[in-house]
Amino acid sequence: MRGWTVRVLIVLGVLVGLWHLRLALEAIFVFRNDEPIASWLAVVLGPGLTLLGVLLAVPKPKLGGAMLIVAGTLAFAIFFEAAGAPDAVAGFFQMFTLPSILLGTVFLVLG
Repeated sequence: MRGWTVRVLIVLGVLVGLWHLRLALEAIFVFRNDEPIASWLAVVLGPGLTLLGVLLAVPKPKLGGAMLIVAGTLAFAIFFEAAGAPDAVAGFFQMFTLPSILLGTVFLVLG
């Protein structure tokens, strides 16, 4: 992976990853004692792994891209099953799943 396009993608991915990590940590710190395991899985697999996936994509773009896609998809499936509210599911998809899948797809294509 070379060129300014990849550098811009990495910087954008790191910024999105940091934003996702901040939101994931905020969510974890407001979890109740009896928070369902689905909430933990959705937060860890979705916004919690975005930064790690982007950093992994720097040396290994195909592996990092695949990780972003799989983790984002799993997080969405778990959240969809557990949430029940269509508005919450749409918001989770737009805020966490879509950016992860898009970043992962671009890393796979450029890798």
